Amino acid sequence: MSQPLTLGIDVGGTSIKCSAIDPSGESRDVLRMPTPQDDTDGARTASAVRGLIERVRAAHDIAAIGLAVPGIVDEASGTVVSAVNLGWKDVGFRALIERSVNIPVAFGQDVRTGALAEARLGAARGYPVSVFLPIGTGVSIATVIDGVPLAGGGWAGELGQLPIGRPGEADRVSIESLASASAIAARTGSRTALDAAEKVRQGDPLAVRVWTEAIDALADALAWTVAVTGAGIVVVGGGLGSAGRLLLDPLEAGLSARLSTLRPPVVAGAAFADLSTMVGAGLIAHDLLR
Repeated sequence: MSQPLTLGIDVGGTSIKCSAIDPSGESRDVLRMPTPQDDTDGARTASAVRGLIERVRAAHDIAAIGLAVPGIVDEASGTVVSAVNLGWKDVGFRALIERSVNIPVAFGQDVRTGALAEARLGAARGYPVSVFLPIGTGVSIATVIDGVPLAGGGWAGELGQLPIGRPGEADRVSIESLASASAIAARTGSRTALDAAEKVRQGDPLAVRVWTEAIDALADALAWTVAVTGAGIVVVGGGLGSAGRLLLDPLEAGLSARLSTLRPPVVAGAAFADLSTMVGAGLIAHDLLR
């Protein structure tokens, strides 16, 4: 008897990713498309997601759908309370999808579902406490304790908007404006953050400064998280996670320096690369079937 498949859908600030997911977290036929912009009521995004669902269901027998969205999310009601990168406020997104399908729909916040995938099956497997840090359009974290992502009523982990001092300037700016992939690209005049990373490898002075400031901002924020939770590993995902040791090594060193006599965490790349949230969405759909 074949194992059931679910459909994991990751609605991001710039792109939507989806795939059939088996219970082991293996994805099949990943589909990607740009996220509709200026869609404040979520209607055009829901239409795009419904189109992807139809495409996947035409190729696979899907038992349930897992839907992951960014921002402040009320999983119980299926509502996006606030998603700055999408321009959404109080959008009942799960209902927009449920009305067009006849199978169960699980609903989760994108970073927490990505953290679940990495804790259950990925780089953080075996760690009682782990932190997941995807770096993309925005910056936020999720902490998983004994297999359960900390939700805090939907408000946990939103550190991207916290103010932080910027070297040499009196003004305080948000962590996201220094350390998100989009901010790094913009501040270095690069097409993408990975292009900026290549400039860092080549020794470009501006890129090196921006990269260092970004890592310092992340290390400052993560040090407090690790100190409070005792996390044994920080898993870095999202688009910028592809920078590899250029990002991971100085972040690990920065955390070690800030934590002083406390146990520093391992810093590792996400096992599912930029697909952690999509895989996690598939897993929460599998949980519905149990």
